Amino acid sequence: MVFKESENIELKSVVIDDIKKEIIAFANCQGGILYIGVENDGSFVVLNRKKRL
Repeated sequence: MVFKESENIELKSVVIDDIKKEIIAFANCQGGILYIGVENDGSFVVLNRKKRL
């Protein structure tokens, strides 16, 4: 699957504080898909399994 941003697809590498704005924008339009963990170039974010929250 190729990930590319468009009117209905938004890519975010991490969860951001104002993620609510993205969700509300989709809700006010025709909907959409929000992919978290994907860079703007379509590549996946590599997680560091050793890092603890």
